[in-house]
Amino acid sequence: MKRLINFYSEKKDLRLIFDSGSKETEIVLFEFLKIFSEIKNSNFTLNILQKKTTDLYNRIDKFTESHKNDSKNFFKLRAFIKNLEENEWFYIMPFSIPNLDKTIEIKTSLEFLNQGYAIEDIDEMINERNNKFNELFCSVLENYKIISFLSDKKIFIGESDKRKRKCRFCNRTMEEEASFKNIAHSIPESLGNKKIINYEECDECNDKFGKKIEVNLIQWLDIFRVFWGVKGKRKIPKIKFKNGNSLSYENGYPTIKYVIDSETKVESEPTEIIFNPFDNINYNNVYRSLCKITIGIIDLKLLKFFEKTIKWINNEIILHEGDELPKVAHLIIPTKYFDQPEITLYIRKNEDTKLPFVVSELKIFSFVFVFIIPFCTKDKQKFIIKEEYDYFWALFKHYHSFNNWSFQDLSIDEEKERLIKLNFKKRV
Repeated sequence: MKRLINFYSEKKDLRLIFDSGSKETEIVLFEFLKIFSEIKNSNFTLNILQKKTTDLYNRIDKFTESHKNDSKNFFKLRAFIKNLEENEWFYIMPFSIPNLDKTIEIKTSLEFLNQGYAIEDIDEMINERNNKFNELFCSVLENYKIISFLSDKKIFIGESDKRKRKCRFCNRTMEEEASFKNIAHSIPESLGNKKIINYEECDECNDKFGKKIEVNLIQWLDIFRVFWGVKGKRKIPKIKFKNGNSLSYENGYPTIKYVIDSETKVESEPTEIIFNPFDNINYNNVYRSLCKITIGIIDLKLLKFFEKTIKWINNEIILHEGDELPKVAHLIIPTKYFDQPEITLYIRKNEDTKLPFVVSELKIFSFVFVFIIPFCTKDKQKFIIKEEYDYFWALFKHYHSFNNWSFQDLSIDEEKERLIKLNFKKRV
């Protein structure tokens, strides 16, 4: 017989499964649950809503040491509680949350409790939040299935058995001389992704994309990797620019080395610095890289609608002057930082071809990118005409609460020189 105990915090969850086939195990579980129970007149009532305190952690720690030979689950719980903030709220439940709505309700209640709101006010606040949620997401949910790949645990995409794998990008198997020896990260590892792994990207395609396609996305975001101290495969990059300028991460801070011409008269500290990188960028390859992430994680059954997209990602389709792609929406949230990249797919579940079949949202560093996957045979429009794009964007109301979106044209399929401008003016 299996016994299930779930722990839910605002950001992370823990699922513990115990084999309870013996009386001794039942006694240990009973003693364990007593830690989270209220005792009155020899009666025990499990309090499913808990708050981390030093006293609670010490009791869990003591119990874990006393029963370290009984179950490894207790060590997992101790680590889970240890990683919570002091006075952070969490739930303990001897059952699973039944549906998404209940999950959202529980996570929302924890969010409000951790912000200091009273328990008795939570229900009303959740109702207000739900009403706001429905107002923003109702149209999206009616038209799209939403699939999120979050960063709280490792995610492996595709077939685990190498002998049965087929590369999503070249359709080769091991029998057709494809190899799957290396780890293929769905989002480039250089951008901080350690969690989302693609089993169905062969070594040859992985190497090709890394050298020819994804390098453009990485270079586009390199300066921000330095500012936020993001390690790639080995270390935080040091960027050298023309004229001897450089940007590095030293002693926990980004460090700018700016060379001033000997003939330039300096009367005060510069308020603006313009860097000229050595490497040019193909912005169409940036778009290819974004779409390659989506193709690498989307349901295999849908790949048949993206055969032309995959050819474009493989550089078998080159855009010429006058060819256009949908614009890529780009947002900076200065107050938010994502420790690991996160991606969400919106997959259309009806035949309303005024809407794109697949829309992706990538959260990375303090950025949010929203982009349409082009060349899909389920789409009847290209979404390059303003009216077509605006119709799609109007449906995604949850993005409208931010007014600093930029919409970038990444259609140019050739290398371009770029300038990086840093503004040091103080904000009033």
